[in-house]
Amino acid sequence: MATGRSRRRGTAVLLAMAAILLISGLAATPAEASPFQYSSFEYPLVPIGIHQEYGTGRSLGPWRVESGNVDLIGRDYWQAAEGAQSLDLNGRRPGRIGQVIRTAPGNVYEIQFSLSVNPEGGPYTKWLEVTAGDTKRVFTLDTGSRTKKKMQYLRYKITFTPTGFATAISFRSLTSGPWGPVLDNIVLCGDNCKGPRNGFLNWLIPNAR
Repeated sequence: MATGRSRRRGTAVLLAMAAILLISGLAATPAEASPFQYSSFEYPLVPIGIHQEYGTGRSLGPWRVESGNVDLIGRDYWQAAEGAQSLDLNGRRPGRIGQVIRTAPGNVYEIQFSLSVNPEGGPYTKWLEVTAGDTKRVFTLDTGSRTKKKMQYLRYKITFTPTGFATAISFRSLTSGPWGPVLDNIVLCGDNCKGPRNGFLNWLIPNAR
């Protein structure tokens, strides 16, 4: 009888451990996290030659406007870095977009993006904050000789190492007024990143601090 009770206790312990592992595994990936989607802001589609404002809570494909408002720029309004559309992070006021993505703790990831500025008004220098988990960087870019036909996008990147299975990433304008930093062609990759690297700038250069 003692042997039977011991076996039952052992089986109960194993089942309890299995249940704990199963629950832990389910909890490790929050329901709101999803795989990162390449983003060139081609959806929603904006009529040719205009821009449309999206306010807090609205969605832009995989992105959500988390604060303020932004302008989604349609084809031929100005030059896009990739595809036909791009995003001015300032609508009538500074905005922030974000999403929560699935990540593997301890792995190194790289966010790459094209950056320009709205050349239609000041300030002359535009400020952008990029956040990925615990990593935060602020980039600046001057209007310079940029025009709507020659936006002169620059390619930037930041790297981050997540501590969890879900990581929040965001892009936020730190520029006042309706003319802000312009985003396009955002990609994410891991250690085997094969994105174009020629001409890339990172947070160590003088105008990215």
